[in-house]
Amino acid sequence: MLQACLASVAAGGDVDRVIVVDNGANAEVPIDIECVRPSRNLGYGGGANAGFRRAAELGATAIALINDDVVVEPGWLRPLIAALDEVDPDRLSPREALEELYRLKQVAAERDS
Repeated sequence: MLQACLASVAAGGDVDRVIVVDNGANAEVPIDIECVRPSRNLGYGGGANAGFRRAAELGATAIALINDDVVVEPGWLRPLIAALDEVDPDRLSPREALEELYRLKQVAAERDS
């Protein structure tokens, strides 16, 4: 699963860096991809936080959390980044963010059809 996920992320473009958190699965991670391996299984939230911390250490300004069973479509990241660029984070609630992402997806779908 992980290999298909990583291949789809690479093919999707627009990704500056990929960090894999191996939370006890002993996954085979390609040598050119950074892998965070906690000393023990931290659970889902703890593993996500370990990845967020590493991304922040590297100066990330946006982070996409993707499970290893996800295969993304080409161009998947661009609308998400565009949505972040268009909103005022001081006025954004999670519901508003989801509504905005849905709106942007609809606009992109209409444009591409």
